[in-house]
Amino acid sequence: MESGDRRGKKPKMELPNGGVKQEVGVEETNGGGGGGRGGAIVAAEAGGASRSRVGININFDMTLLHCPVCALPLKPPVFQCNAEGHVACASCHGKLPGNRCHACDHGGVYGRCLAMDAVVRAARVPCPYDRHGCPSYLAYHELGSHQSVCPYPPCSCTEPGCVFAGPPAALLGHLIGAHSWPVRSICYGKVLRLRVPVSEPRVLLVEEDDGRVFLLSGLVSRSVSLVCVRANEAAGLPYTCKLWADAPRDVATGKENCLLMDSTATSSAAPGQVAMEEVMFLNVPPVMLHGAGASKEMLLRVRIDKSSSVP
Repeated sequence: MESGDRRGKKPKMELPNGGVKQEVGVEETNGGGGGGRGGAIVAAEAGGASRSRVGININFDMTLLHCPVCALPLKPPVFQCNAEGHVACASCHGKLPGNRCHACDHGGVYGRCLAMDAVVRAARVPCPYDRHGCPSYLAYHELGSHQSVCPYPPCSCTEPGCVFAGPPAALLGHLIGAHSWPVRSICYGKVLRLRVPVSEPRVLLVEEDDGRVFLLSGLVSRSVSLVCVRANEAAGLPYTCKLWADAPRDVATGKENCLLMDSTATSSAAPGQVAMEEVMFLNVPPVMLHGAGASKEMLLRVRIDKSSSVP
């Protein structure tokens, strides 16, 4: 019989950054008595411990990242029972009587699970609105709070039969190119004067510096309103709007009457479909229209400002 080391080399696995990890067989013997125990497999990494972090994409049941008690995403600190390994979030762990496990019948007591803390910190996902331009890549447990302030949720075209949806900038291009909506430029803090035919249902206003899109609508009904085109109002500061309607000069007195509305601009993901009870509007009476017949116009002034406070 042959004697000596008969251990074969284990397969190598190439890591994404070019490093190599090799499984090494370790055989224990019992002093030559022939009663050797089975070999234990340990991992040895080539190249030493000084290595940059490497990310991989994996798929697994996302419920493993949720607390089984409240069903919310787990975030550090995570607690685990010492009997059967059931986990709970910090909030639920603090509410369970006697610090006892919610699921097992073996009297399990909760303690910190540092390994699970590391997992939930490392489990990172792209924002659901990444295809609409959001570059954020964040911890899974932060996804809900991010979505509540993300500026990239899509806005919808409100033209009949059109199913286009996209971020405000893309929607702007679509409304101009596909539906020929009129557009004007506006600057924060400056008054824009408009002569708008009463036959025109709406006008898009685009801020020159940041490209923010607003919609002036209700022109046909003379109930004029201004909304900010964005799906998530919490994604930025609110906007205030001053809207004037100027009447023709009174021939007898020479006076020029006007109406003024001073309000906070409502946000909408579907511009043109905001319910009247949800928006401030300026009701312009017929006597304030300019011109005659089909050529009647409204003479409007619009000023939009960034508010300095969060609603």
